[in-house]
Amino acid sequence: MVLKIVRTVWPVMLTYVAIGAPCGMIMGQTGMEPWMVFALSSTFVTGSGQFMICNLWLAGVPAASIVASVAAISSRFALYSASIAPHLTGASKRQTLAVAATLTEEAYGISLAKLVEGEDWGPRESFVLNVILIAHYRFTFKLVYVAGKGHARRLGSEICKLAHVKVAQ
Repeated sequence: MVLKIVRTVWPVMLTYVAIGAPCGMIMGQTGMEPWMVFALSSTFVTGSGQFMICNLWLAGVPAASIVASVAAISSRFALYSASIAPHLTGASKRQTLAVAATLTEEAYGISLAKLVEGEDWGPRESFVLNVILIAHYRFTFKLVYVAGKGHARRLGSEICKLAHVKVAQ
């Protein structure tokens, strides 16, 4: 089953490298400790929310405002969960909760398409897909955080210089 899911999701996994790398670099620039990066990447799975947290943190925004902002942008997951639940026929409440609690945008799209098309796909496959994507994303941005922590500041300043040169021309 896992191999079947990986064959389905490998293109998404490639995009997670492109998204996880910059997020890991930004976390390196924020001064977050490794345990904070681990906690954030393990418990909070929306890329947009993670970028938002990092940028608001760097801007010195109060914690309550960061929480409110991220909660607002993440509220869409309630809609994703509500729309996929009717397609999880025969699933227990526990299984439905497990799928709903681990959804990412990409996993939602893949699972919903497979469930609607009537493929051999159920709550177990949806949950395993979610876990694979979360683990891959978490690994990617922690790897970049650790590997790039010493270079993040230099890389960020080089990107800013390049942007400044392009704007000035």
